[in-house]
Amino acid sequence: MVKFTLDIINELREAKRNERLALTDADALVNRAYEFVAIELKTPQLTAVKVLRYILENPQRAGIKLTKPKSSEDLESKKTELDKVIHTYLMYRYGIEETSDRGTVSKDPDATALYTLLRNALDEDKVYVVLFAKSPLIPGTPKVFLGAPKNAYAEGGVKKFGYAVKLAKLVRIFLAGEEESENEEPTKEPSSNGETP
Repeated sequence: MVKFTLDIINELREAKRNERLALTDADALVNRAYEFVAIELKTPQLTAVKVLRYILENPQRAGIKLTKPKSSEDLESKKTELDKVIHTYLMYRYGIEETSDRGTVSKDPDATALYTLLRNALDEDKVYVVLFAKSPLIPGTPKVFLGAPKNAYAEGGVKKFGYAVKLAKLVRIFLAGEEESENEEPTKEPSSNGETP
């Protein structure tokens, strides 16, 4: 009986280990983000829109930084991609409208706030998000995360390791549960300080 119980325990441990290994970067990021925001807001009732909103509203606490690409040729294509994601995953899905008398309105206040955050990022050409290593969202320091190689970025006068990911990709990961192709070319756009030279 003891051997049978030990075999079951070992089987369960192995299954749990395999489950952890099977998580993609996107899955791991989303799981950590939900855990982080649940602790921060002290509520288990979360939506993807609320989680993404909280992360973008609290970049230092979450361990992220919005940034511009260093190449102006690349900027327009990234802005177009982000604009399309905003329309597809927020405006249409949540019925967001921009009115002259009432401003931006929708049936979900979190979606409205997220829409405003993303539009502001778009207007400021901040089409990349640096996810810092050793932060609530990425506790370790992998060589590559979400297809982006580890690089050093300035944050508050201090160099930190991080991963520059397209903001459109981050939004898709949360709102569509999609991860772009693993074969995608690694991103090398933002400069080492995360700003346009």
